[in-house]
Amino acid sequence: MKIFYFDTSALNHLLDSKQCDCLSNFHDENIFFFISVFTVAEIASTQDVSRRISLLQLAKKMSHNYRP
Repeated sequence: MKIFYFDTSALNHLLDSKQCDCLSNFHDENIFFFISVFTVAEIASTQDVSRRISLLQLAKKMSHNYRP
């Protein structure tokens, strides 16, 4: 299994990318996208409410509902 760690800057970049839907819908049983508690804490401190919600939704989707 390959594990990829997505930090807050990676999620921000992905959210702004035209490829976001394609990448966030990617599913492979041999690949796991890890979102840490630190990433969630940084996202939670995002000032823009709609951006914060979008980032949290993306993190949840990318990690297949994994909760650190």
